[in-house]
Amino acid sequence: MKLCLGCMEEIQDNVTICPYCGYKEDTPVDEAYYLSGGTLLAQRYIVGKVLGYGGFGITYIGWDVLLKRKVAIKEYFPSDFVTRGVESTKITIYSGDAYTQFQAGLTRFISEAKSLAQFNHTDGIVHIYDCIQENGTGYIIMEFLNGQTIKEILKFKNKYSYEEAEAVILHVLDALEEVHKTGIIHRDIAPDNLFITKDGEIKLIDFGAARYAASSKSKSLSVILKPGYAPEEQYRAHGEQGPWTDVYGVGATFYRMITGVRPEEAIERLIDGHIQSPSSLGIDIPLQKETALMKSLSVKKEGRFQTVAEFKEALLGTADENSSATGIEKPGPPAYPSGKWLVLGASVFLAVTVFAFLLGRNAPVQETSLPGNQDNKSVVESTPMLNIQEPSGSARIPVATPSETARTSEVFPTSDLVQIPETSPTPEPTPMPAISSAPEPTIIPEISLTPAPTPTPEASPAPEPTPTPEASSTPAPTTNPKEYPTPEPTTK
Repeated sequence: MKLCLGCMEEIQDNVTICPYCGYKEDTPVDEAYYLSGGTLLAQRYIVGKVLGYGGFGITYIGWDVLLKRKVAIKEYFPSDFVTRGVESTKITIYSGDAYTQFQAGLTRFISEAKSLAQFNHTDGIVHIYDCIQENGTGYIIMEFLNGQTIKEILKFKNKYSYEEAEAVILHVLDALEEVHKTGIIHRDIAPDNLFITKDGEIKLIDFGAARYAASSKSKSLSVILKPGYAPEEQYRAHGEQGPWTDVYGVGATFYRMITGVRPEEAIERLIDGHIQSPSSLGIDIPLQKETALMKSLSVKKEGRFQTVAEFKEALLGTADENSSATGIEKPGPPAYPSGKWLVLGASVFLAVTVFAFLLGRNAPVQETSLPGNQDNKSVVESTPMLNIQEPSGSARIPVATPSETARTSEVFPTSDLVQIPETSPTPEPTPMPAISSAPEPTIIPEISLTPAPTPTPEASPAPEPTPTPEASSTPAPTTNPKEYPTPEPTTK
């Protein structure tokens, strides 16, 4: 039995084409600087075919001879600084500044791999098994993932539904939150670094890619800083990077997953910062979540969430109102107006009140029908003065009509509406026309503020005087234009 160098499955010795993956034995490498299949590292790890290549490293499928399991082997190989001859395992470092840059990047490569090894029990992060230095460079031995990257999936699916994409992104944010606590920043979050296994696990791979490139003069940056997914600070030699850098990468990946469109390159959005919202592209997404997504894509780091925890809280709707996750500060206590504003407000109110009063006095009086008035005739005359039949020499008393009384009472107390001097003569009763049965006076339902008596068709043995409710200590005379005998005045 032997191992297939394409998938590390055991096959028969006489088989040249793997029945599992179709890999053909003795297939030459695509690039001369790739390690040849079958190379042994640290007397333990067998190197297989190339799985991927980036600006700073090459990833191979491998086999752990000791533990009998598949592994992934990442070799530090920044092509700007090193090369390798055909059929050789040792690398050749270019002279001058390239050597310094290479050594600095190699140190970071090994150091960060060791730091990531502490997260082997954290979901969402590829597990690190070993770190070795050989052939003049470094290697990270990590778990082998069987599945596809988001980038590969999007080639066939084009885009995810919002709910599907959010489930992936929340897992990524959880993983990043743990890693950021140790000061490690991914710096290269994009669809090709999010991996979905066949078991449905979501893994974040290729940490620290931009750091290993080492120099802004390196051409590798143009490969590692993927257009649309790298924030503007990564394009500058001294751009300040931090958790907010990964926030941008996650937001850009999220945007691509749900819209099917890669965000415009951050460096191109420096002038106006414009980017089309998912909803404007016809994507069904809740407003709160779209707002959070768009904030994560702010060109300047100050406009973004400063931590992945804030981004996650905004997506889930659990952000504190004072937190920058909402993008809106909670208002403080209400500011009360100063004294001068109170005086001004009172003056305006008084002016409006007087104007309304004067306008009401000049407005035409509407006719009103009283309940119980059988012939439904109007009981309000068009003139505000009411002539009451009184003996010769009696005084005429001005009386406000019901509608005018209603308007006036809104501004002034009832007692100011009608003032009758105590010395005014009391009008004598006016004879009532004969009626088959004398009606009993009753209380008229209150019109505005001043009630007045009115007759009803109900008969009674004899008319009895009915007290009239006071309106500012003076009884209000009836406003019925019909002439009826007025009952004996009630002594107060």
